[in-house]
Amino acid sequence: MRWYGALNLHVTWMDDRRGGLYKSFYKRSTDLGYSWEQDLVISDTLQEQQHTPPDIALSTNYLHAVWGYAWKPISEDGHIYYRRSLDNGATWEDTYYLSSYEMQSKPSIATLGDTLYVVFTRTIERHDSTLPEIHFRKSYDEGATWTEPLIIADYYPQLIDGVLRANEEGLHYVFQHKDNFDEPGNPYRSQEIFYIHSPDRDTTWTDPIFVSHRDSIHSQWASMCVDNEGTVHVTWFDYKFSPHGSMGDIFYANSKDNGQTWEEIQFLTDAHGATWSNIISRGDHLYLVWQDERHGSRNNEVYFRHSPERGRCWDPEIRLTRADNESLWSVIAEQHDTLYVFWTDSRDDPTNRFEELYFKRGYLEGTGVSESPPSQHSLYLTAYPNPFNEKVILQYGIAGDHREQRALLKICNVRGQLVTTILDSKLTPGEYRSLWDGTDSKETKVSSGVYLCVLQVGECRRAAPLLFLK
Repeated sequence: MRWYGALNLHVTWMDDRRGGLYKSFYKRSTDLGYSWEQDLVISDTLQEQQHTPPDIALSTNYLHAVWGYAWKPISEDGHIYYRRSLDNGATWEDTYYLSSYEMQSKPSIATLGDTLYVVFTRTIERHDSTLPEIHFRKSYDEGATWTEPLIIADYYPQLIDGVLRANEEGLHYVFQHKDNFDEPGNPYRSQEIFYIHSPDRDTTWTDPIFVSHRDSIHSQWASMCVDNEGTVHVTWFDYKFSPHGSMGDIFYANSKDNGQTWEEIQFLTDAHGATWSNIISRGDHLYLVWQDERHGSRNNEVYFRHSPERGRCWDPEIRLTRADNESLWSVIAEQHDTLYVFWTDSRDDPTNRFEELYFKRGYLEGTGVSESPPSQHSLYLTAYPNPFNEKVILQYGIAGDHREQRALLKICNVRGQLVTTILDSKLTPGEYRSLWDGTDSKETKVSSGVYLCVLQVGECRRAAPLLFLK
């Protein structure tokens, strides 16, 4: 499962509701998660193939998705698929095959401005052995055309799907691989977490660099983010301290020099029930979620931790879910000063076999994640006429006691960037009106398009999309 957000919230996942075949699904919200549009299958191809969850990313103007196959008929080749949406997920262009070989894995995509980067792995059968390769493709024009495929590394004997990120300092790729570089004929070494870096975001890549401890215990399922100062943060799970053979604890490391050196590894859990994790950054802050089976077999729950100092220290963990059945595959993201957590959950299925998609939100002021959204009746916000071409009336109300609270009313663009602030003042409960004339903070008319009006009072928030037509 992967999610992304800007003005709209976008979430993708894998679902087998269609004849038992796993397909890649997409869903969006245009009001920061208060309502959601219908599910959309974006991987329906003519082949009866099973597809992986898409990885998605936003470039300057468009939304992009890549995915691979989970299983395929013997007679069919596997593909790495790509689609893009020019209207924030409302419609999607035709599918494009980025690659067509056998034994390919789930790809990862990253964007920087108008440029897209995709990395995926391919495993080649050679007599009695296999040879994995890391493949790379790039688009300079937001997916309209692509460079030829480039093999950036080949490692023996086993390579697991990785995570790709991009920033001004280059490309960052973290992955799981058998630790046998000094013994290439030894297939029994443990899985470890490795990192490679491309300073030119293209043909030059470093040799694999160890992130996890080099020992006989597997390190698996890496997650990575790169903060605004270029520090690379990686989490994974390792069961070296666990009595269990399939779950353990969440480990964390960071590098300030593109992987050349790594800070001392930290252990972020000690209950020995953790596996999957997902980490993001915002300024000096790190936010982490993971699934944890400490409460009993087949009863994973979602946990959360926050670091206010780029991983130097961490606040106590917070349990986010409380269900009798499985809560799995949690992912976290931040948008408009709000944290969003998505996960799959079988709480409504007594057999604990069938999962649905759930989410909740939290606010960065408290660095926690609320168990439920704010009251739907604490604030309201409407806009009319909408669409508009000259002025729009913003009508809003605040419920509650009679004390004053700070109220912030602002307009953001589709990238989540502030256009102008309409109101920043203390208000008592009541009904209010404001006017926006389609200008930014410099009183310059904005271009035609979709904008977001956001009202925040205390920890409560409401949002309304606005369509401005000149």
